[in-house]
Amino acid sequence: MPQERTPQPSLFSWVVQRHLDPEHPLLVLSGKIDWKGIDSALAPYYARSGTGRPPKPTRLMVGLMILKHRFDLSDTEVVQGLHENVVWMVFCGVPPEEAHFVESSTLCKFRKRLGPEGTEKVETLVRDQLRKDKRIAPSMRVDTTAMEKHIAYPTDAGLLQKGRVRLTRLIRKMETAGVAVPKGLRSFVRVSRKTVLTMAKFGKDKKERIAKGVKKLLSFARRTINRVPEALGNARKAVTKAKRKKDGVLQKTLTRLVEKVTEESRVLGRVITQAVNRIKERPVEDKRIYSTHEPHVTCITRNKAGKKHEYGVKVSLSVDANGFVVAHREYPDNRHDSTTLGEALEDWVKVTGSLPKTLAADRGYRSKEEREPELLDHVPKVAIPRKGKIQGPNEQSSWFRRLSARRAGLEAIISHLKTDHRMNRSRYKGLDGDHLNVSWAAIAWNTKKWVEGCRT
Repeated sequence: MPQERTPQPSLFSWVVQRHLDPEHPLLVLSGKIDWKGIDSALAPYYARSGTGRPPKPTRLMVGLMILKHRFDLSDTEVVQGLHENVVWMVFCGVPPEEAHFVESSTLCKFRKRLGPEGTEKVETLVRDQLRKDKRIAPSMRVDTTAMEKHIAYPTDAGLLQKGRVRLTRLIRKMETAGVAVPKGLRSFVRVSRKTVLTMAKFGKDKKERIAKGVKKLLSFARRTINRVPEALGNARKAVTKAKRKKDGVLQKTLTRLVEKVTEESRVLGRVITQAVNRIKERPVEDKRIYSTHEPHVTCITRNKAGKKHEYGVKVSLSVDANGFVVAHREYPDNRHDSTTLGEALEDWVKVTGSLPKTLAADRGYRSKEEREPELLDHVPKVAIPRKGKIQGPNEQSSWFRRLSARRAGLEAIISHLKTDHRMNRSRYKGLDGDHLNVSWAAIAWNTKKWVEGCRT
């Protein structure tokens, strides 16, 4: 657990007391967040061996993550701002002489240390403080949105090229670790680059060149993936040999490489299958692969004017009447909105301890089979319009119209989360990274609303 530091009064503390505005939003927020509670909640994620350099204080790291998503900054930009902004130093609880020892890579290590569970603990602590301050209202508004992943536009040629390159690099790493590489393994660097450039050139026969180039890249990928079983067999023999020699480091390295090669070969095999099915005009049975390094990404069709398809995950957001994000979930598929309502209600009960008194959602939450979650029957007022021309029995009532009008305000909250707090695109690795991105965006939004409510 990070050591608590009690520095002596210095020139920095005198500047803070005399020259900084105590009503500054970040200074007000720093006095409201339960930093000691965060320290105790995150203590299990820190080593207790007593060896090595002590970790950075949790207040510093959590404060930097809040600032990053509060002002839509990268790791490098938020660390640079910490070096220059005195208010940020006070918010993070670090003096100037220590602020300059923080690097951008420290934030990446901190996110890996916490993971989704640790981040959820921080989010829960902030949410509990909002409940104690009686900021969360018992009125629920729910909606879904698409959060794009930071990937390139998926094409068969790009996926085949990247998948083959990633697999070849891993096998070469095995060779560096002492594993015998199969004979006939080629990198196809020169011919694949020539093929990709030929496909990218403009001209009247571009469509034919793309089809011919995809077939060439398919051949390269197949010849590479056929060498994988032999490479894995040699690697497993090397693992057994390292185990006999009690070389723990080499054994751990080879085991990790075997797992990565197995996963990459599986992904590349699915890319080859879906490319062949597309060429032969066959239906795709399994879920399509849209990114080799983010295979969980799915295609979400929203039929928007500017962008019809978005590649990422679907996010379900539950917001109260005051605009605070109470709960959220991330789905690696494009499921119907009505199937997420039951889980949204369960998350609401888990956070607040009771069902909402009112619930508002758009007509997309009406299922075709009229199957509603059991918890929905216990909500006193539910404002979900019916599809079609026939209206429901309560749609003309004043409370139904009022709740429907309030639900429209959720669209503005989603827009702010995307444009101001980095929820427009997830740059963190994997599905866990998507959960981290939404959690920190929700924390930044909730703390911002919290301070604004205190100042009014």
